[in-house]
Amino acid sequence: MRDIDGMIQVGVAFIVGIFCMMMMSTAMLSHFNRRLGWNTTNPKTLPVRFVILILLGISYVVASFLRARGSISENVIDIGFAILLLNVFFMMNPLKILRFSIGKFAKPHSRFVFIGYFLLPLLSLVSIAPIWTGHEGIANIQPTHWLLISYSCFFVVCGFAIFLHEDHLHYSPSTRTTHWHLVLMFLACGVLMTWSLYDGAVLLDGEYLPVYIWIGTQSAASFLLAILFIRHTIFPSDNWHRMPMFYDRLMESND
Repeated sequence: MRDIDGMIQVGVAFIVGIFCMMMMSTAMLSHFNRRLGWNTTNPKTLPVRFVILILLGISYVVASFLRARGSISENVIDIGFAILLLNVFFMMNPLKILRFSIGKFAKPHSRFVFIGYFLLPLLSLVSIAPIWTGHEGIANIQPTHWLLISYSCFFVVCGFAIFLHEDHLHYSPSTRTTHWHLVLMFLACGVLMTWSLYDGAVLLDGEYLPVYIWIGTQSAASFLLAILFIRHTIFPSDNWHRMPMFYDRLMESND
């Protein structure tokens, strides 16, 4: 299969265009709609929304295969991926999420998930930028693929997992910390990675300074995140794994 032109691109497109999009949309809907109860999406419309998402994902996989074989231009891939990103973004009501996240109506939520969600329209702009700036660097790659996996998808899934684990720990949502140092470090990595992938001088002329800074920052941030997870799971202050997540609610029902 690897000998067939375009099959590698099909695999990458399937991961980012279908798997990652489904995983992100499910995690964000679970967080904003079910866990927080913000009703950012009408549940009755979800079947149609997911059918559209799957159809767009399949179309993107086919387009990636055709692009690798030289049948269509790179611009089609750029626009197609931007449409996919915006489709996931508008599966929820961004105005309602903003209203309940910032300002006088703000409610407790995962800021990691919030940041990952609002990175989607930014990544859509990054996706179509080469239409005007030119496709420099490595041929037949879509840099937004790696930015999506490393940053938007990472923020959503990681934030969802942290918030869920803190539910297990019975932490009050209003007292949970955001770990802003990790947020800033990973966002800085995103900027450096974008620079490295889109600047032809970095990839083609060997000016690797942004890459070295990115690797160092990414390694430090990942190490700190690993310490956070290890401290809360392997060396917890209490036996969180022995308590049902909704133990307090069960006790109230029995009373």
